[in-house]
Amino acid sequence: MDRGVIPSLQSLTEPLLESTHPILGCLPRELIQQLVQCALDNQVDYSNVDIEEQSHQHIQNFIQHYAATADRALCDVSDNNSSMLSMPLALGILSPQQVYHYIKQHQEKMANPDDVNWLISHMEMRDFFIYDSLRNGPAAYQLVPMKQPVHKPDDKREWLPLSQHQDDFVRWTSGDTGLPMIDAGVTELINTGYTSNRVRQNMASVLTKDLKLDWRLGAEFFQLCLADL
Repeated sequence: MDRGVIPSLQSLTEPLLESTHPILGCLPRELIQQLVQCALDNQVDYSNVDIEEQSHQHIQNFIQHYAATADRALCDVSDNNSSMLSMPLALGILSPQQVYHYIKQHQEKMANPDDVNWLISHMEMRDFFIYDSLRNGPAAYQLVPMKQPVHKPDDKREWLPLSQHQDDFVRWTSGDTGLPMIDAGVTELINTGYTSNRVRQNMASVLTKDLKLDWRLGAEFFQLCLADL
C-alpha cells in the first residue's frame, strides 16, 4: 500500500464488521468507525525521530522531576501524574530493567529515596502478571479460574451471557453507563488509545462486578482499543 494514501474508513472497517469475533459482532458500526478514525487521526510520523532515545530521555526526566510528587490517586494523569511508560514498555523500546536502573541511579542523590519506589513496584507487578499469564497459557482465559483466590474462597461469581445482556455491554463500550468516571474513561480510551491504570481498574470492576458480564469481553475490548497492547 502506498504510504502516502490513507485507506478509506469503509475499507478498514468492513473486514472487522464481518468478523465472527464476539465483540465486533455486537459493537455498533458507528463505534468501530470511530475507533478506526481516531486511530488514523492519532497517527504520528516517527520517520525523523529516534524513538528509543526519546523514551529514555522521557523516563529519566520523569524520575528526576516528577516521580516523587506524582499524585497517583487521580484519574486524570495530566501534569506528569503518570509515567506514561506503557507504550515504550509494550513495544520493547524500554525495558523494566532499564527503568529500575534509572531509578536506582537517581535514588542515590535523593533525601527520601522511598518516594520513587512505587515505580519499581509497578515494574514488578507488570512482570508478575506477564509471567503468570505465560505460566497459565490458554487457561488464563477461562471464565472461572482453576483455583479460587485464597483471600476469597467462597466468592462465587455470576457471569451473565452476552447474548442476553448485549445492551448493557454496548452501553459500557460506548461510554453510556451514566457513571461519569467510567464514561469519561471509555471516551478517553476510544479517542486516544490510552486510559490510566486507576480508571482501567474501575471500568473493569463495573463490567464484571456490577453488570456481571464475562470479564473476557472487557479484556477483548481493551485489546481492541488500547495502544499499548
